[in-house]
Amino acid sequence: MSFSRRKVIQLGGQAVIWASCGATLTSLMPEEALAIEWKALLGIKQRKGKAKLIELDGTARIGNEELKVGQMIANGQLIEADHEARLLLSMPDGSAFQLSGPAQLKLEIDEKGGGVLELLLGGLLGIVLENRDARYLVQSPTATAGIKGTVFYRERFGPDSPPDPRIPEGALEYFCICNGELEMFDHGADKLMIKDQAEHHHAHMITQKGETLELVEAKFLYGHDDFAINRAIEAMGQKKHDRSWLKLDEQEADGY
Repeated sequence: MSFSRRKVIQLGGQAVIWASCGATLTSLMPEEALAIEWKALLGIKQRKGKAKLIELDGTARIGNEELKVGQMIANGQLIEADHEARLLLSMPDGSAFQLSGPAQLKLEIDEKGGGVLELLLGGLLGIVLENRDARYLVQSPTATAGIKGTVFYRERFGPDSPPDPRIPEGALEYFCICNGELEMFDHGADKLMIKDQAEHHHAHMITQKGETLELVEAKFLYGHDDFAINRAIEAMGQKKHDRSWLKLDEQEADGY
């Protein structure tokens, strides 16, 4: 069976269509060795790492407790951010993740960095430092992304997500490789479905039509831009991600 610009891949019982509109987009057959390497992160139990809340704009909570700057967040706790809230978490390896509300996130991280972030709702900007020992899986109900040494943005849409005419009906997620490389797997990280890279933003949306998930290239930035990335890097500790690729001119920072 042949397809023009599209390739159907079986994901569990669903057909997944990866659609390319002319930009660099590489669809791969499952690579078992790589999938096993990443899937091993999901199998680690009783992680002891903690994240530190280093910035907070708006209100976020764990249960009934409102979060405060400087607070340490343990694994397994559900972080909930209100509408328009923004919080920046520092990981043990110096990497940083910025959660934008309305949002829900759970952490399972290691003492030296790396681990699993479960994004249930909202936007997540990740700034992952180059570190062989600190690899992150960002999991959602739709798919799982393997991240190392990369700046990326991912948003899981919900009923209260702000409306945007660029987001089509049936869209489940938006994600962007801002700078670096990203490997996308099925939800359980059993099969490698796509490997993509970018020097300055390459975005996609995951939409659903019936029982079919479709990955469509997005020609716009959503939920983040170069200014937001620069602010997050500025707030990081002594270890900072390279910023030479950022375009901080007014006319370029919010586009490709």
